[in-house]
Amino acid sequence: MKRLHLPDIKTFKREYFDCDQPVVITGCCTWEALEKWKDLTWLRETFGHRFIPLEMGLHAESSWHEAVMTMRDFVTKYLEPSAASDKSKEHLSTFTVRPA
Repeated sequence: MKRLHLPDIKTFKREYFDCDQPVVITGCCTWEALEKWKDLTWLRETFGHRFIPLEMGLHAESSWHEAVMTMRDFVTKYLEPSAASDKSKEHLSTFTVRPA
């Protein structure tokens, strides 16, 4: 797939949008949080004490349920590389994280 770095809007519209052509646009999203959230140590140290809502399993399964755990435990159990082989379907529910 073609990649464009910060295309002007007219070029993007004419060459990609109007033609239904896929393209990856780079350089347009420089959100500080994207870098911070990659650092699991920072995430654990900053928000580890917070309790977060989780949805466990898939909605279509009878075993689906809601749970609560600390962000520290969530990072350790689901986000660290050692947890990458876990095929579970747990995910965060909609929720706002603010530093204490």
